[in-house]
Formats: sequence, C-alpha cells, structure tokens
Amino acid sequence: MRMFMDPTYDFIFKRLFGSNDHIHLSKSFINALCRFKGKDKVETVKFLNQEQLPGNTEIRLGKTTVDIYCENQWGHKFIVEMQRAPETDFVQRLMLYFSRMYASQYEPTFNFEELYPVIVIAVALKIPALKHKKSYRSMHVMHDEETHERDIKEIGFVLIELDKFCKQQDDLVTDEDKWLFLLKTIGSAREVPEALETGLFKEACDLLNLMKMDKMVRMEYENTEALLQSLENTKRDEEIRVKAEGRAEGRAEGKAEGKAEGIAEGEHKAKLELARNLLAEKMSVELIAKLTGLSVEEIQKL
Repeated sequence: MRMFMDPTYDFIFKRLFGSNDHIHLSKSFINALCRFKGKDKVETVKFLNQEQLPGNTEIRLGKTTVDIYCENQWGHKFIVEMQRAPETDFVQRLMLYFSRMYASQYEPTFNFEELYPVIVIAVALKIPALKHKKSYRSMHVMHDEETHERDIKEIGFVLIELDKFCKQQDDLVTDEDKWLFLLKTIGSAREVPEALETGLFKEACDLLNLMKMDKMVRMEYENTEALLQSLENTKRDEEIRVKAEGRAEGRAEGKAEGKAEGIAEGEHKAKLELARNLLAEKMSVELIAKLTGLSVEEIQKL
C-alpha cells in the first residue's frame, strides 16, 4: 500500500510548494535549487497570479499556466515547474513562460529599468534537449561570448533532471540534495527516509503522508493518480506506435519528411484523444492543456 503522495505529480507539487500555508518550504526549495547564499537568499515569498497574461491572440496560445509563480523580497520573479512526461518541446515552453512573464511586468507608466529578473526553475524526470548532459543540474544564463562576463542578469534557467540524480541517503549533504531525494523517492517509500527525518524535510514528508489525511482526500488523490498514470501510459504507448509507423512509412517512401510528418500528425491525434477522455472525467481545461501540450483554445473546441 502506498504511504506517501508522489510530489512529481504537478497537483501534489503545488500542494507542497505553492501554498501560503507552506511558504517556508517554497523559500527553502528555491534557495536550494538556485544555490542562493548570503545576501542573495530569498527571505520572503509572495505567490502571484498563476494563470498569466491574455497573450497574443494571433499566435493562438490561450492562457499560460505554470505550477508556481512567485516573487521575492526584491520583486524578482520565479517560475517553478514540475514536469513528468519527457516533452520534446519542454525547453521551448519554458522560454515561452519566461518571455510572457517578463513582458507581463510592463505598464505604460513604467520605466524599463523597473522590470525585474525572471528565473525559471524546472524539475523534470528527463529533458530530451539535455540528454547529452551527464549532470542532473544545469544553470543557463546569458554570458558575453568573448569575456564570459554576465552583464545581463534578467534571465536564468535552473533545469533539473531527476532521472540523473543518483545520490543515496549517505550522499545527501545540501538542502538541494535532500529536496531532490525527496522528490524522486518519497512516492515509493514505506516510511520517512532517515535523511529526511528532521526540519522542513520531515514536515514535507508529513504533508505527503496519505495515512495522515482525511479519507475522502486520500481517495481523491488515489483516483486522480490512477487516472493520470493511465493517461501517461496511453500517451507513451501511442507515441511508440506512431514513431514505429512513421519510421516504416519513411523507409517505404525513402523520405525523411514523410516520417516526421507521420509522427507529428499521430502525436497530435493522440493528444486530442487524451484531451477528450480528460474532459469526460471533468478535469479542468487548464490542467488538460498542461498534461497534453495542447492549447486551451484547441481543447475548448473538442
């Protein structure tokens, strides 16, 4: 029997790090993953509107929905995102989040100097664009190509791949180690790991403990988890099938573009079918958009 909720599901991730009741956990998580120290540490966290911006209707993107959107004591913005499925366009989606969040600060009465930096913290099981990297963590900022000086500090991406995080309990030294260990292992743990038995980490484990929850809340989580797991499996199986068909078609025609088009079309059809199933289960349009990668507008037309 499962003892703890899996925080890699975004609705549980938000419960843990996106609640005003647990701001101290959010503060610790951001400081740990950004490796802030001394005067750079986040001391206060204020959650902001998470469904951000009307957007440009010409590019038909609908609303931009992120897991956590907050700011620190200086007004610096943070987008914190949890992603289970290995989406091939995940990095591009993060760039969209950054650009829209940065632009959303502008008001006609503002000076451009009043725009604050935006840092994106993204945790995923794996990120296809980073498959060549060995490290589980990479920090992406803007540097001068020749001098390597960081003159533009308004942009930063902290990308974490949990599949590459292989530290065991005896290896956990920093808060970053412990938070990532919790994210990766607590969902399958039978008890609170010894390394997480104190402080904020014990508190986080208690919040995820199914046995300490109301029966109805526990049943709701288990049903939702089962549905999402089924959808992930269906999506993965469909992608495998479509890629196989695309390769076969490409070989038959001797055209690489035939394979690519076949894969793209099949993947889109699979996402539409998933969206219909989720709508039938009364799931919100915004959450369906996040799980499938479809736009809100596309889903509303189904």
